[in-house]
Amino acid sequence: MNDVNYIKGQLQSWRACINWIAEKYPEKLFELEHNLKNLKGISYEEKQGGHGIDESLRRSEINDEINKLKKEKQHCESVISFCEMIIEKIQPHYQDIFRYRYTTYSTISWIAYKFGYEKKTIYQIIDRETERIANE
Repeated sequence: MNDVNYIKGQLQSWRACINWIAEKYPEKLFELEHNLKNLKGISYEEKQGGHGIDESLRRSEINDEINKLKKEKQHCESVISFCEMIIEKIQPHYQDIFRYRYTTYSTISWIAYKFGYEKKTIYQIIDRETERIANE
């Protein structure tokens, strides 16, 4: 049962990861790189141990943030590739149901209408296929 929940959790994160990589990641990376470019070089006072937060410390903090951002991107890329691998294991005639459900956040009602199933049947398909894949 944990495998089923894990698969469903990853599928539910799929769209969020697609959006994050497409929209949030470039914005945040641009902002951090812009902040990094605006830092001054290390001054004589900093080299001598001046007071306060120096530019090298700020630069280090921004680099840490960039590294965290890149790790988040790697995580999202792994979620996306995992979900695409799962979709390939689903029976071909049900793959579009999963794609619509998890990459567009379509409602079950809309998916049922689009594919000509009852809502109950869509839930059964999702549960049955997820369970089948978890047991492989």
